[in-house]
Amino acid sequence: MPAAIPSVNFIMKIANLSQKKVIKLDGRKEDFNIEKIANSVWYAASNVGGNDRKLPKMLAEEVCVSLETRSNGEKEITSSLIGECVEKVLIEKGHAKTAKAFIIYRENKKHIKQDKSALGITDDIGFSYNTLYILKTRYLKKNERGEVEETPKGMIERIAKYLASVEKTPAKRRKYYKEF
Repeated sequence: MPAAIPSVNFIMKIANLSQKKVIKLDGRKEDFNIEKIANSVWYAASNVGGNDRKLPKMLAEEVCVSLETRSNGEKEITSSLIGECVEKVLIEKGHAKTAKAFIIYRENKKHIKQDKSALGITDDIGFSYNTLYILKTRYLKKNERGEVEETPKGMIERIAKYLASVEKTPAKRRKYYKEF
């Protein structure tokens, strides 16, 4: 059976979404990417025995239609909204096992995020919990009360500045600071 030709309406919705930014759980922004949705659906489906690589792409297209409707013309959409749309489409299309696997994956991801926030550190790079724990206990700058007062990115900048400080000229210091 030949693949269905996408409607002009569908193509317009995808084009609108491709110009949006996605706000991730940690506050980072990145370009919208339908492939990430398809990959997430494939990951959940493969965990429950799915083996059709084409179906996640078709379901991702359905998610895009739902997203474009729910985003109300906003220029940015949250990853949470995308997740909700994926769950809705999976349930509506009769993929309950895949929906369950997807929901469990999202919940685990949310708990990891919450665990990271319990450390009291702003993760401005995207490190794992264990990495942040080690940075907090050993390397991040602390004030006189022992409270962390820099982020992982700030620590890297501090080290880069120190390493570059041995250069003779300001131009070389700036150059090596950027490289470090």
